[in-house]
Amino acid sequence: MLIPMGTMSLPARLVQLLLATTIVMIIKCTAQMQIAGPFRVVPGYMEDCPPEMRPKTEFFKGYYSGFRDRRNTDVWYYSGNITTFITADDNYTATFNLASWSSRGGWKDNAFQKSTSRLCTTIKTFFPNVWRKGMMMVFNDPTRDCPFPPQDTYSVNNVSTNYIAKFPPSFFYGRYRGTGQILNTETKELIACKRCYFQVVPKQQNSATP
Repeated sequence: MLIPMGTMSLPARLVQLLLATTIVMIIKCTAQMQIAGPFRVVPGYMEDCPPEMRPKTEFFKGYYSGFRDRRNTDVWYYSGNITTFITADDNYTATFNLASWSSRGGWKDNAFQKSTSRLCTTIKTFFPNVWRKGMMMVFNDPTRDCPFPPQDTYSVNNVSTNYIAKFPPSFFYGRYRGTGQILNTETKELIACKRCYFQVVPKQQNSATP
């Protein structure tokens, strides 16, 4: 099953890493509430933000596609290639806003908000495993570091969403939408904007946690 085609750049890849690390951080911060129960994260899909939230200038171009694992439909695999027109370094700030699906219908924004400056250094320092995994996905080299100059092509193949992390025992069940943006820290110019969707559902017996 293919997902709609979209765009993904190095800045967008950093958005993806931010989304993944922020989800882990949110879950860890709420672990002591114990109001939900054992759970598993079911990845949904990623898409461009609405037109009014997208960058006005094209900083990258490319495509990606994905398909579900036949044996575990909670897992997706993504492939794609991109061309970037900017240098990725610590001069960018990432923002994240988590929305939950309301029992009355519709998305309720600001369930969690986070802003992170010096994006490369922050992810590398506080989430070294995520950083190395991201460098392997993009460059096939876990030792790569910022800055990343523009190149002709960045490619990834069959990148799995089966992200392994030490989750706490419980979390809120429900549907979630994460909106991640990257901005130039000095000029505040929007560089990238992506949205991801996922669910937190009761953990089944003999079910591996993605």
